[in-house]
Amino acid sequence: MLLTVVCFFVVSGLFGVLAGLGHLYGRGVFSGQLVGGSLQIALAVWLFRGSNIARALLAILSFAGAGLFGALVIFFPGEPAAIMLWLALAATSVVMFWVLVFSKRFRAELALNAAKYRDPELAIVSGER
Repeated sequence: MLLTVVCFFVVSGLFGVLAGLGHLYGRGVFSGQLVGGSLQIALAVWLFRGSNIARALLAILSFAGAGLFGALVIFFPGEPAAIMLWLALAATSVVMFWVLVFSKRFRAELALNAAKYRDPELAIVSGER
């Protein structure tokens, strides 16, 4: 489950970087999506190493994404294809939020990865083995 969540956030971050590069190349203006996508990829890598801080930040981003896409559906009705895309993105954000916050299996895998990537020198200093 951890690998699936990390892959989702890396791929969605890559889409943000790609969109930012498209804006930069096509319009000649800097897009914040370059920074946002890069930060999302960095958080996903940090999450894979077992960070609870990255888990909390990604949960906040997922909650905000669900709210944003839900608001787009409600306040900006448009083409049916756009509405279906926004609903799919909102549902995906809700699922990611649920996994990051409430899934015990996910937290167990996160704890295992945190133990795997822990610095062995720190474990010796603190008396753990």
